[in-house]
Amino acid sequence: MDLHVAETILEQLGGGLFRLMTGARFFVGDQTSLTFSLPDPGKDGATIVKISLTAADDYTLETFVVRGGERRLCSTRHEVYAEDLREVFRDVTGYAARL
Repeated sequence: MDLHVAETILEQLGGGLFRLMTGARFFVGDQTSLTFSLPDPGKDGATIVKISLTAADDYTLETFVVRGGERRLCSTRHEVYAEDLREVFRDVTGYAARL
């Protein structure tokens, strides 16, 4: 499986420093996305974040909450550009992705 996109997304978020600052864990990547969980609910109540590369070469950022074994969508941000990814992540979750 090609994880190039997932690895690129993690690097654009800040790589290892991002993981340390947010406590993000349980990373799952595929050909077009990166999904991970947050240790505590973000600003929108979400504990799972999925960032997907679109055909337009930008990202869609979705947040989810899991309750009772069900995954429910909390928020979606479309047309997120790589240079804005950290800021949009912070705005949606409340977690700082950089110092």
